[in-house]
Formats: sequence, C-alpha cells, structure tokens
Amino acid sequence: MSNGFVPSGKRMNDGFIPSWWDELSTVTTQRIMTALALGDREGFAATLSAMRDTGQVSAGFGEPITLLNRQLVRLRLPCAPFHADFRFSPNDPYSTYTYTRGRFCAWQYHLGWSGAPHEEPVLRIGLGFRWFPSGRTLQGFHDYALLKRIVQANPQRFDQTLTDPTIFGPLAQHLYLEGLTLGGSLAQTVLSDQPPADGWRFLGYGLHWTDPQDRQVMEQLALLVPLIRQVFQHLTDNGYQPQSL
Repeated sequence: MSNGFVPSGKRMNDGFIPSWWDELSTVTTQRIMTALALGDREGFAATLSAMRDTGQVSAGFGEPITLLNRQLVRLRLPCAPFHADFRFSPNDPYSTYTYTRGRFCAWQYHLGWSGAPHEEPVLRIGLGFRWFPSGRTLQGFHDYALLKRIVQANPQRFDQTLTDPTIFGPLAQHLYLEGLTLGGSLAQTVLSDQPPADGWRFLGYGLHWTDPQDRQVMEQLALLVPLIRQVFQHLTDNGYQPQSL
C-alpha cells in the first residue's frame, strides 16, 4: 500500500481483527430491529450502545469502535465531528458505520465497515451521500447535485484527488465506490450518474481484508487513525468536504 505509513515493529492488534469481523457477519436485521425496539432510537438505525446493551452484539465487539472514537474526537478535522455511537441499519445488517454529525441524508464524511458472510471485509473512508423517499431526501439530492457542479468545474482535479498515489495507492487500487460502477474516469462516472429516489452513493478509499498491508492497518489503530485523518484532510484541502446545511 502506497500511503506512506511504515508498519510498526511491534504489532498491537487493538483494531478490527478477524474475530471482530466474524461477529459483524453474524448481525441480522432481526437483531437490529430488536435493538431498535428496546434501545434508544437514532433515526432508522440502531446505535452500537443499543445493540450492546440489549445483547445483540458482545461487549468486546464495541471495544475497538470505542477506542477509535476516542481518537477520532481528538483529530479536530474541519467538517468531520463524527457520531460517538456507530450505527446499524436494518437494510444493511452486515455493516456498521459513522458519519459527520447532522449529515443524515446529506453529504457526509463517512466511515463504514462491511463484512457480509462469504464477502471480503472492506473498510470505507470517504464521502457518502444518502437519500430516501422522505422529506429529508431533498438535502441529499441537493448536495449530490452540488458535488456534480464542483466536479464539472474541474474534473481533472476530482480524478487526481480520489486517486492520489500518496494516499490511494498506485493506479487507484484503493479507489472504492458504492452505488456506482466506474465507467471511464471517476469524474465522468459521477457526472453521468442518475441516482434513484431511494439510494446511497459512496466515493472514496477502501481497505481490503485480503490485502496483507491493508489488513495490518485495520488491525492497528496506531496506523488506522493517522490514515483516516490523512484521507479526510486530503479531501478537505481539495474542496470536497461536506457542504454547510
């Protein structure tokens, strides 16, 4: 991986290790709905604390997330104060995520872990856009249209930002999309996109469990936290931070 980080000589697996991913793959929609019924509601998603307090995930499952959140709070990145509690959505049970506070159904900085059974676990770090058939969906559409205008004004800068070899790896090997299929350049893909009324888009960086160097970063918060900071600072410096409501 070409992100400039040197693996530490002493491994401290305080991050997202195999047993953590194994447990994520056992989370079901029924468990999430149980947590929503018994715990504190946060929109349509169950919080990690509700999942833990109602016995839907183990106490140990929350430890790396709690440690990560403590360090993220100290990053003090512009436009990226994350929710203290990670979320679990009933329509995507094998994942957990957090995002910029106040940016539900809007342009957000996003961290998400996806680990469905029989699929490669992936950690995504980047830009999220969410919209649903409700009154709040208009903000997401507005923000995505704003991104398109920014991309159209300088498509080359957008492509270079999302494939910077000092962060995203050579030949964009760490470029990661959800809801989009790359066709031509990334800028062309975004500009030609016609999002549905109920959907989600993610554009950013993906750490893949099958890549040994990626996996080492996932497992060690001492490597993961600086990488998260670098990615979001890089997006901010190039003008792709979430826009104000």
